[in-house]
Amino acid sequence: MGRNSPGRKGGAALMTHRASGSAPSGSSIVFFEPRVARAARAYTKLGHTALAKAANVATRTVFKLERDGNITHESLEKILKALAECGVTMIYKDRDHVVGLKFKC
Repeated sequence: MGRNSPGRKGGAALMTHRASGSAPSGSSIVFFEPRVARAARAYTKLGHTALAKAANVATRTVFKLERDGNITHESLEKILKALAECGVTMIYKDRDHVVGLKFKC
């Protein structure tokens, strides 16, 4: 569902996925920007391969998430769960848009 948005800095894509359990209650779609995904992985100090293994997805899926966000809902759910297990909490705007991250110290 994610598509490039004209006028966004660097042509960054905004991706959308139906999410169950990742977003605050009452929300069925999560907007997750690739730059936020890159920051989350950087915090965990995991490489693409290590995050993919932790989430049980292909390494290419992690690259696609960080590049343009064009991944399946199932893959996004797995990656969000793996990031949460590494201490990353998503900050939501309007109950359905991930705009930042909170980390355990």
